[in-house]
Amino acid sequence: MLPDYDPEYVDYLFSRIVHDISDKYIIEIFTKYFDCTTEQVEQAIKKGYEAERPDIFHDYIGTALLNASINDSQEQAQNALDDDFHIWEMLQLHNY
Repeated sequence: MLPDYDPEYVDYLFSRIVHDISDKYIIEIFTKYFDCTTEQVEQAIKKGYEAERPDIFHDYIGTALLNASINDSQEQAQNALDDDFHIWEMLQLHNY
């Protein structure tokens, strides 16, 4: 769905944002700024609801993506996702 990101990260991302953003806005953000199809986003949302929400101490990604949408800024949305992905990568390295 998001070819520039690890599929495990995408699952992790959606397990978090489905609890913070309405499905309508998730679909709008990912189809507009990340070149995903509605069907891909709907499937990711479904997987997100089925997954256990990670217990994390700081979660800004939902707010960051909504702000990007409000500002209609693809760059802001991309930067938010890139930053979150790098945090996930560091957590993965720390866990191993």
